[in-house]
Amino acid sequence: MIALFGLLGAGAMLLNGHHSDLSGERAMHCIVPCCVMAAGFLVASCVSQPWLVVTSLAASFIATQALWGPALSMPMEFWPDAPPPPEIAAMNTIAIFSGFFGPYWMGLMKDAWGTYDVGLRGLVISGLGCGWHHVRAGSQPLQARQHLKPPLTSESLSPVMNPRPRTTRRATLASLRRGRIARLVSPVAVA
Repeated sequence: MIALFGLLGAGAMLLNGHHSDLSGERAMHCIVPCCVMAAGFLVASCVSQPWLVVTSLAASFIATQALWGPALSMPMEFWPDAPPPPEIAAMNTIAIFSGFFGPYWMGLMKDAWGTYDVGLRGLVISGLGCGWHHVRAGSQPLQARQHLKPPLTSESLSPVMNPRPRTTRRATLASLRRGRIARLVSPVAVA
């Protein structure tokens, strides 16, 4: 059953990301999964039927996976000419931190209250907070964000759109190999 949830999550990530790319809209493609995630946690914390708890937690997991495609593409809107590694690294760091803090939070709430309900309600707050962040990020019109973008020129796209010819890459690789072999054979000659 867990593998099925993973497959559904992967499908939701691909479909939501693809629809976001087709429409060019990112914020609503992040807000809706955040609200579904929060609703799933809320339902799981309020009901006692096991099938409904599993279904709502599955919906939360699938919504979390659907969020990744549009969320990771949002930094690209600000810097379209090159991928912004620091922004993506910051997003991944926050996700890694929450991967540690979330289970710790759930265990702490289980010890304090004797049930997971309070912990799940705390995750509702984090889901709604994530949705509110995307509301604020998406509420700025694209024209207001234009001052953050560097001008798009053919030179700025040259590493992406105009890669060096294959012969240059081969020549570069060959010279690197020759340099490594020369260092291995005669370290004095390189120095």
